Amino acid sequence: MLSSLNRANLPRLGFAVIFFAFGLLNPHLLPAQERYPAVARISFVSGPVSYSRGDDPDEWDDAIENVPLTIGDRIYSPEGGRAEVQLSSGNFVRLAPRSYFTTLNLGDDIKQFYLGEGAASFNIKRLQPDEVIEIDTPNVSVTLDEPGTYRIAVDEDGNSRIIVRRGRVMVAASGRQIAVENSEIRVYGIDSPRYEIVGLPASDAFDRWASERDDRFERSYSDAYRYASDDIIGVEDLSEYGRWEQIPDYGYAWTPTRVAAGWVPFSDGRWFWQDPWGWTWISNQRWGWATSHYGRWTPYRSRWYWVPVRPRTRVRYVPAVVEFVRVRDHVGWFPLHPRDRYIPWWDRRDRRDITYVNRTYVTIVNQNTFISARPINKYIVRDSVIRRDANSGRFASESLPIPNRSSLRVISETAGRRSYKPSANVLNRAAVVRTAPPAPPPSFREKLPEIQKAQGKPIEPSQGLALTSAADKARPERVRIRPAAEAESLSIQI
Repeated sequence: MLSSLNRANLPRLGFAVIFFAFGLLNPHLLPAQERYPAVARISFVSGPVSYSRGDDPDEWDDAIENVPLTIGDRIYSPEGGRAEVQLSSGNFVRLAPRSYFTTLNLGDDIKQFYLGEGAASFNIKRLQPDEVIEIDTPNVSVTLDEPGTYRIAVDEDGNSRIIVRRGRVMVAASGRQIAVENSEIRVYGIDSPRYEIVGLPASDAFDRWASERDDRFERSYSDAYRYASDDIIGVEDLSEYGRWEQIPDYGYAWTPTRVAAGWVPFSDGRWFWQDPWGWTWISNQRWGWATSHYGRWTPYRSRWYWVPVRPRTRVRYVPAVVEFVRVRDHVGWFPLHPRDRYIPWWDRRDRRDITYVNRTYVTIVNQNTFISARPINKYIVRDSVIRRDANSGRFASESLPIPNRSSLRVISETAGRRSYKPSANVLNRAAVVRTAPPAPPPSFREKLPEIQKAQGKPIEPSQGLALTSAADKARPERVRIRPAAEAESLSIQI
């Protein structure tokens, strides 16, 4: 245990120490290329877990499943809370109780996170040749070099433990780095870190829980990804809640088996605002991530079937595979059919001549319900006149409602707001990074005038960067950054 060691006896650089597998780091931060951000998914929540958006950092809400995570977003699991974050390619991050986790960068080629306190398990099933996964802590930066099973922990003093049960990591701090395999490395101290390498510890309750979650994924993986691209996040959830059947024209498709009579896709969830995608669907159904953001829906023999993107095909995340309809002060939408092309609503082109197969399966709510991030299933409009107008109304070529602060919230309507958040001491810690993360996103308050000016069009990455640059001098740092290449003393005891 960390507490059983006499840390003062760990040698510093210049004394009798043993070095191995070290290489000098570049004295400058490695720049992260600016890309359209990727999205991760909060795939499981147990107990009290909080979530804070990168563009609204002063607010903490209860985390719920199927919330999309992007750059700057944070999760905190206090005592009794656990959370799971799903990345692409079947990769997972799992958080133990008393853990604080931040997304510093999220793109196709780099996933960079900060663990300020607590413990996180990383099960990396697949890494693309040019993909980097970096986890930063208050005193060290860790790069996962290959698929494997890893655990990183940070104690109340900011000391780090990196456990490598399978795979290989590069641990960097103070201008040097070390490779670690099949062992545990402990890093003590912030300004002048000292290291030691020990054998693998026995598994604890958190390890066993993470392993159980991995086993669940593996049991469903082979079945689900026979029919769908393994770039689709969340397909493994489908087998438990429905079945795959072959249907005419589209081959194997999935149909849910635990839905109410008359159910239609996108009728059980909520809309919330997230740049740069705009209005984004959060499904209340555990299986609803994949079927909301990828593929298409088609009715067949009184059932709904989800037609996925097929195996070995690259996919693109969209905020919701729907088309919108405006009816006076109401907003409606319906699921896109396999014959329909996804066109963002703000791409204002004349759609009057487009025939949508699922046009008559529209779900309608009042505009106030739409923009307030409420679960819409309680507020669906049944009025026959409004529904008739929606079936013959115009598509949302003009604009959708402008978001407000309530459009950012994902507060549970039943549990109330608990607002757990990390201590000020944890929030004020600096992250030791090897790769320079992008600037945090501009706040919603800074973005709102531009959204209004563009009649509801979301803020694109280049616009967000310009807004961030303009406000940099006045904005306090959300996560302070310290390069791993800074020259400080470093020592290791083996």
